[in-house]
Amino acid sequence: GSSFLSMDGLCLGRHANDEAAQKRERIHVVASLVEAELDDLARPIGSRCRSDVYVGEGERLNQQFLLDAPRSTYCVAGEHYRFNSDTEENDIFVERLSAAVLECLGVNVEIADSRADLTRIATLLLSQSGLALVDMACTGPHIALCGGDRYITYRLDAIEDGVWEVAVDFRAENFNSYILAGDDTETRLCSETSVIWKGSTIRLITQDAKDARISVAVNDVREHINVLDMNGRRVCLEGRSKLTVLSPDQWPWWVAPSLLGGASGSTALGVV
Repeated sequence: GSSFLSMDGLCLGRHANDEAAQKRERIHVVASLVEAELDDLARPIGSRCRSDVYVGEGERLNQQFLLDAPRSTYCVAGEHYRFNSDTEENDIFVERLSAAVLECLGVNVEIADSRADLTRIATLLLSQSGLALVDMACTGPHIALCGGDRYITYRLDAIEDGVWEVAVDFRAENFNSYILAGDDTETRLCSETSVIWKGSTIRLITQDAKDARISVAVNDVREHINVLDMNGRRVCLEGRSKLTVLSPDQWPWWVAPSLLGGASGSTALGVV
C-alpha cells in the first residue's frame, strides 16, 4: 500500500513528500478539464458530451451560474455582488449580475457571437460546476460536515485586452463534527476551529476581439484541510490516493449540499 505523510493534518498518498508536485498536478488536471469543456463547447449542441445547459440570448449563459447567483458572493471588475432578499428581487439581481459579467467580458452587439464560448466557459467557472472541476483535481478526503458555515466567492476581472481572470474559493468553518465518505456509521466530533478551503485562479485568453478561440492558463489550484480534534490536535485523514476525474453526471457530491443553506450561513449538513 501507499505510505502516507501527515501534512497540515491530512495524510496524503500521492506525492505526499512533494507539495510542489501536488500543486503542479492539480494545475495540470484543472487545465485539462477546462480544455475538455472548451472542446465540448466547440461541438454542435446536439453532439456535446457534457450536460451543461446554456440559456438566454445566443444561449451564452450557463444555467448553473444563474441558479447559483442568489446564493454566492461575487466580485466582478472590482464591484461586489451579494443577493439581499430584503432589498432586491431574485430575478433583478441575477439580471444585474449577468449584465456585469457580460460587460466585464467585453460582450457587445458587434462581437457577441465571437465571444459566445468565452461567455459560456466564464459563466461555467463562475458556478458550482467550476468548483466541481477544482475538486476533481484535489486529493483530500470527501467528508460530510455537520453544522458550521460555508462561503463561496467568485471573482472575474479583465486583466488586459483579451485576458480575463476567474477565481473561485470555497471555505467551510465552524463545523463541529464530520462523517468520512463511505463510513456513514460514525459521526466524529471536531473542534469548531477546523477549516477546509479549496479554490482556483484561471486565466482565459483570446487573441483579438474577432477571434473566438480561447486558451487557458491555470495560475493556481488551492487545497487546505485542517480538521482538529476536541483537544486541538490535527486529525490525520487519509486522502484520495488518485485523482477523482469524473464525468459531469458524477461531479463530486460535496458541492451542492453545502449550498442548500445559502452561500453563507449555518447548514445542518454539507459534504466536502
